[in-house]
Amino acid sequence: MKRTSSYFPKYSAFLLTLLFVLVAFVYGYHNTIDNKPSSIHQWRQADCWSYAVNYYHEGMQFFKPTLHYINESETGHVVAELPLTYYIAAGLWVLFGQHAWLFRGLNIVIVFAGLLAFFKLAERLLKHSFWAAILTLLLFTSPILVFYTNNFLTDAPAFGLSLLGFYCFYIFYESGRLKPLYLANIFFMLAIMLKTSAGILFAGICAIFIMEVFFKISIKPNTRLFTNPKQQFIPFVITLFVVLAWYMYASWFNEKHDGPYFLLSILPIWHMDYASINQISRSLNENLIYQFFNVYTFVMVLGMFFWLLINWEKAPRFLTYIMVFTALQCIIFLLLFFRVFDVHDYYLLNLLVFMAVVPLAFFRYLKENHPKRLNNKRIQLFFLIVLLFNVYYAAQKNSIKYHAKQEAWHYSFLNRNNELEYWRWFHWYYDSYLKAYDSVTPYLRSLGIGRNDRVISLKDPSPNVSLALMDVKGVTNFYRRYESPDDIQFEIDRGASYLIINKEQLLNEDYLKPFLNYKMGQYKQIEIFDLRPFKK
Repeated sequence: MKRTSSYFPKYSAFLLTLLFVLVAFVYGYHNTIDNKPSSIHQWRQADCWSYAVNYYHEGMQFFKPTLHYINESETGHVVAELPLTYYIAAGLWVLFGQHAWLFRGLNIVIVFAGLLAFFKLAERLLKHSFWAAILTLLLFTSPILVFYTNNFLTDAPAFGLSLLGFYCFYIFYESGRLKPLYLANIFFMLAIMLKTSAGILFAGICAIFIMEVFFKISIKPNTRLFTNPKQQFIPFVITLFVVLAWYMYASWFNEKHDGPYFLLSILPIWHMDYASINQISRSLNENLIYQFFNVYTFVMVLGMFFWLLINWEKAPRFLTYIMVFTALQCIIFLLLFFRVFDVHDYYLLNLLVFMAVVPLAFFRYLKENHPKRLNNKRIQLFFLIVLLFNVYYAAQKNSIKYHAKQEAWHYSFLNRNNELEYWRWFHWYYDSYLKAYDSVTPYLRSLGIGRNDRVISLKDPSPNVSLALMDVKGVTNFYRRYESPDDIQFEIDRGASYLIINKEQLLNEDYLKPFLNYKMGQYKQIEIFDLRPFKK
């Protein structure tokens, strides 16, 4: 094939990396990359931070993940997803010092690697570097992907690993070699253990294996994809076995250590009443969908999806089957975990595979049936404008999560009134009650409070936000409300030595007054009291 000016695979990866860096600057990554857990879903971010901090300080024992929150077993041991990124981040801290940017940077690198793999896949399929770049960068305009890439949760790295697995599987699709098939399964295995929802592409490929081997449905034109199914079945079995073994271990580990904190089961729609279903449906429709993707672009991709279904005979067979299986699994996932979609936008992140596969299949369809359209300057300009608008959209959605602004007109027109009201309140609350935790640790150490000196942190409704940011072990209001002197004395008898309060109005609570006689100090609005005199 004659190379055109629109196809330059030798240099395209370098140019796309530069574009990634440029877009990351537009998203303000350089301003937030060294932030500790903050902004939306600080609870879950703090859990991730807590794992890494405890690995860093407590000997890097991979199979003993620990949180700052002390559970009933008195250990803080609890686990959900594979703590691989937390462990690697802690290892980087051992080498270079404890910096938030190393943790966030690790996630960024994994996601960028996945997006780069998706770009090279698109480039192989389309033989057009411009369109491969457009589709890849368009994927990186999802507000949830933009926010959680530069973050601590495992959802975004799991998505990146699943894209790497998809790229390797396509190499197997082209060549039939076993090595890329094993590599694909390794990436899928890690992705699923980081986040089960990252198994959507893997499950689609398993479905294709079943279709071809057991139902004799041809996936690859003029030949079979799985020419030696007994041998090619092995990596799939290994992946399923290792994933199942990990989640069985996680369940056993939590039961042993009384740590039923993380979700290791489903929360399906059929276990909910009508009022709850209606409430969460409204949340999805009015809030979370805007974090998933720009609505107009989402509708455009849905149009591509239905166009391919209508033109099934001319559509690229492999990608179209993957597209259909992806859509079905996204629907099933939504139904299985419907209860979490009140506010938990990060559960939607790995459903972005739909936004990756559908445009890829559609443009492959254009290449095979209407190749001149790919070189049409007006169409290219249109999608370039769509991309730039989506970058601006994602930048605004990301900015509002970190920066408080005084007036409504300081915000973009893209932000709705309910968003503005929520984020004004959120930033006020953060500055008033949470921000001081970021920098209080040196002051606590100056008072002689070590990281293993157990504290009671009031009034923190999360398990780890205050504890992890302060780097002290203890309890919060997560499981108990602490509304009587007996509640406080119970924790003292369990080993609590200090009381930390970050809301001044609590000082007037009658149940606390007996324990406020030994004030040790104050840092901004955080007040510290000695509980050791009350030990029996």
